[in-house]
Amino acid sequence: MTGWDQFLQSGKVVAMTKTITLSLTALATVDLFGHGTHTLSTAGGRFVLGANENGFANGTTKGGLPNARVVSYKVGAFSTYGDDIIDCDVLTAFEEAIHDGVDVISISLGTPATSSYSNNSIAIGSLHAVKKGIVVITAGSNEGPAAATVQNIAPWLLTVGASTIDRQWTSFLELGNKQRIKGVSFSLTKLENKLYPLVSYMDALGENVTTGNPFHCNGSISPEKVGGKIFVFVRPSEEKSTTCYNMARKAGAVGVVQVTDNRNNVFEAYDFGMAVSLISITDGQIVFSYINSTK
Repeated sequence: MTGWDQFLQSGKVVAMTKTITLSLTALATVDLFGHGTHTLSTAGGRFVLGANENGFANGTTKGGLPNARVVSYKVGAFSTYGDDIIDCDVLTAFEEAIHDGVDVISISLGTPATSSYSNNSIAIGSLHAVKKGIVVITAGSNEGPAAATVQNIAPWLLTVGASTIDRQWTSFLELGNKQRIKGVSFSLTKLENKLYPLVSYMDALGENVTTGNPFHCNGSISPEKVGGKIFVFVRPSEEKSTTCYNMARKAGAVGVVQVTDNRNNVFEAYDFGMAVSLISITDGQIVFSYINSTK
């Protein structure tokens, strides 16, 4: 008998209570963080005309089943991702949904693939639901496509993840040699129709500043070298990218080109008070070669 066969046949009863000491803010039914509202609308949101993001991708949006009757169960104050999710809250939400007679449960939370089923509130709660004939759909995580990044892998779950979308947020970087580089951008800032000087991070370093990497943005840059130019750097990390944007803006850059292996991270393609574009590593090599050839 396998481990999960034993788990299915163990007949465990999970005791829980709804009396939890939380702040008044946490007890409010309002979705303070927005994650639950977003995922619920993805599953069952009604038709919304004129939906767009900063004017991009304008059109009609809807959830997967727009005419479904939906109900949401709050399992955390959610001030940040997952820092206050309590297992007994998750289990209580499952039991409430079962009691309410729902047909499908969609839970957009993740648990490590290495956690045992007997110590996993999503695995336990969903098993109770599945035994009642309820389909339970879970998130496969926000990671990937690397190996072993899928979460919620209990065999009674239907685990899903996003693949592609049918639209693009395209921007073009045109070099002085007429070569056009395709990028991604949510930036609303429009530059004049003229050529602007490009400057790499290495060429923009301030006096007496050194770096172990010639293109990563991890030191001070000089306003005299960056002002009025388009600043080009290689993405060091998601957290430090914002620092790079702020450094470039304060130094007077009119735009930023981020060279990255993750152009799908559109959160880094927003305006930041200047024109922004994300380009691939391969295209970044072309841009850096062009900058070096024009010195």
